[in-house]
Amino acid sequence: MLLSVIVPVHNVSKTLRPCLTSILQQGVRDCEVILVDDGSTDGSGNLCDLLSAENDRIKTFHKPNGGLSAARNLGLDKAQGQFITFVDSDDLLCHDTYRPILTYLEAHPHVDIAEFPVIVHYGNPKKEYHLTFHGEVYETLADYWLQGRGYAHSYAWNKLYRASLFYQVRYPVGRSFEDILTLPHLLLQSRSIATLSTGCYLYRWNDRGITASATGQQLKDLLDGYLSILPEACDTRFYAQIVNVALDIYEATRHVPDIPDKPYMATPKLFIKHLFGLKRLCQLNQFIHKVYRRS
Repeated sequence: MLLSVIVPVHNVSKTLRPCLTSILQQGVRDCEVILVDDGSTDGSGNLCDLLSAENDRIKTFHKPNGGLSAARNLGLDKAQGQFITFVDSDDLLCHDTYRPILTYLEAHPHVDIAEFPVIVHYGNPKKEYHLTFHGEVYETLADYWLQGRGYAHSYAWNKLYRASLFYQVRYPVGRSFEDILTLPHLLLQSRSIATLSTGCYLYRWNDRGITASATGQQLKDLLDGYLSILPEACDTRFYAQIVNVALDIYEATRHVPDIPDKPYMATPKLFIKHLFGLKRLCQLNQFIHKVYRRS
């Protein structure tokens, strides 16, 4: 089996069939599509069974609701492909995205992860944008994370992975921002990472999703993901990203997170933090937001 496509399913009866259609139109016959019904209550589980009966490439597994990570992990346990990828069941793929990427990976055996473009927040005219790449190969985690700004697009689903990367890696059950918590473990094993210009994933906007409405605890999970990679890679831009997440956590919880000090001062926020500390920066940031909202 060449490719396993893992699709967690939870109450997506309206979007599942078009999602599956876009996967099956990828021009890759030697593949399996693994549907993991994560305790759906809207008929999605029955639809999974129906879709499996219609196409022998689709395999359905049912489990009690346990969240996205648990569903992906079950899919990984069942996957038989040489390569692994993920699709969220309310998203779509542009036609013929996977086939050229698989061809590239087979021709470049030292590349363990291949990343491809995304239309982010697809379907929301005010927020939609195209994340593109120009065809780069990064030989180290630090190069990909910093030069390629991997932290800004740490999605699970716009990448194809060699299955061997997941032999000892699973998604963290019960945590939010599971992609950023898992990707560093995959990168540490990878011999090289390629960002390709071919293909496109259509990531639908969801105003109820975590991107739009993360809580303080969920943001702490995001911060933990960033901090896990800090010993391996850091520069001004990435550290500024970490500080911004810390500010968001304070805004939501009134708790000052514990982050390592770094000697970066290239932005006003970093300069203030360096002079007065993170707590004072958090308080100033909160005050500015209050003034802005009143005006």
